[in-house]
Amino acid sequence: MMAIRHPGFSFQPTDEDLFFHYLLRRLNQEPLPDPGVVVDCDVYGGGDPWNIFDKDWDEKFYVFTVLKKKNKSRVDRTAGSGTWKGEQSHEIRDSRGKLVGYKKLFTFKPKAGSNAEADKAENGHWIMYEYSTHPHIETECVLCVISNKYARKVNKRECRKLRGLVQLEEENRPAKKAHLLCYDHPNAVDEFSTALPPSAPTATQDQLAAFPGFDEDAFFDIIHLRLH
Repeated sequence: MMAIRHPGFSFQPTDEDLFFHYLLRRLNQEPLPDPGVVVDCDVYGGGDPWNIFDKDWDEKFYVFTVLKKKNKSRVDRTAGSGTWKGEQSHEIRDSRGKLVGYKKLFTFKPKAGSNAEADKAENGHWIMYEYSTHPHIETECVLCVISNKYARKVNKRECRKLRGLVQLEEENRPAKKAHLLCYDHPNAVDEFSTALPPSAPTATQDQLAAFPGFDEDAFFDIIHLRLH
């Protein structure tokens, strides 16, 4: 399952938004503010989270799901090769201070000794925030926000590598220009411009850089070849 993303739209709801404007509206069969961003999903009967959701997606999945009940007071949290283990629970209160629901944190724990546990680095580290009402209702429909923390770390690590390469290139660029545009050839840019088609006889470095696909390194390499 891929997260739904509308062009130019960033879904960053607060706890109150998710509880009062999505979960309660769903339970009361009222129209949702945007019906496309929180979708139905069988979290507990659909298998392991990495088989339900895209494990490489570094953003959050917003879903409605129905809880599996062991009995009237207990919920069956098993799913696929493991269990959603409860970590924390916070109360949600209305504007008058009345307790109306809960926000609970879960982490997915594969069964000990299973292949899923051995492949945790590959499958990811999954967390889930569950929004539920108080008192519980018959349907036990809840809203869940699920994400793979490892996907976020991998993407951040790749971004840091890319930023490092870009920074190194920028630091080396002045030295490269100084080497190619030596003191003996102060009019190198003008000489290069004369070799351009008649449609751009007065082109300068800045003007060339404004064109899509302009390669500044190639620009100076050509100058270097013409002058040596």
